Amino acid sequence: GAAIWGGLFLDQHFTEKEESSKKQEVKLIDFESKDVLKITLQNKFGKYVFQRESNTANWTMSEPAGPKPDQDSLNNMLSALQSTNYEQQLDDGKKVADAVKAGDLAAGKDFGFEKPRVTVALQLSENKEAGRKAGEVKLWLGGDVGIGSGAGAAFNSLSVYVISSGRSGLLVAGNSLVSSLEKGLA
Repeated sequence: GAAIWGGLFLDQHFTEKEESSKKQEVKLIDFESKDVLKITLQNKFGKYVFQRESNTANWTMSEPAGPKPDQDSLNNMLSALQSTNYEQQLDDGKKVADAVKAGDLAAGKDFGFEKPRVTVALQLSENKEAGRKAGEVKLWLGGDVGIGSGAGAAFNSLSVYVISSGRSGLLVAGNSLVSSLEKGLA
């Protein structure tokens, strides 16, 4: 009886572990919101830098110096980033992605990275439970993928090209990520 119970327990444990790793494989970036100590967001409205001393402290905005940021908005943005999956990985875009990650944005002009619509950098604290050292993860959002609805100026793209510092190659993600990150002070 003990052997059967032990076998069932191990089978369930390894099944849960495998499902968990599959979920992590499709995330744009792998992080826990509580580990984020600094957010640098560059979009069409400008550059914004938000910081906090610990995962229980409130966010402050250091660039531009100004109003106290809305805590819920920042936490919702982090949640959107954390839960966003990529739809497809374009391995033939590996050279483009590697060049953009190295700072050569012109190499990604065919995919809208010459002037990315949004860049996000997250400074993470060490997470011993997850086995991650302190460091930075970064996302670049490029141009629209030419699949969507409408025509001409009324074209609504369903997806956008994305490069993630934590993933290899050029990625395709849902356009809802853009609306989560294209915000100004208003």
